[in-house]
Amino acid sequence: MTDLSPDAILASICAGRSHLLDMGRRFNTQVAESGTTLNNENLDELNGTVEAIFELEGIPLSDEEKLIIRQIDKLHWTDEQAIEFFQAMGSK
Repeated sequence: MTDLSPDAILASICAGRSHLLDMGRRFNTQVAESGTTLNNENLDELNGTVEAIFELEGIPLSDEEKLIIRQIDKLHWTDEQAIEFFQAMGSK
C-alpha cells in the first residue's frame, strides 16, 4: 500500500461511498495546496496512539480498521480533517 497514490488510497478506503471519496479528494487538494508534509518516521508512533485511544475507550479496532488509520496517515491530513472523515465514515 505504500506506493499507492493518495487517490488510490482513498478509493480503497471509501469502497463505493462517493460522498467520502469527494470529501477525501477535497482534503487531498487542501494538503497539496498548503504544501503540508509529515515526518513519516513518526507515523508508527502516531498510529499506536490512535489505536490505544480506541482501546482505552473500549472500542477495539479490527485489523481492517487499523489499516485504514495507517492509510489515512499517509494522506497527511490535519487532525480535524481526519476526524471529520471518520465521522462521515461512521454515518450512514
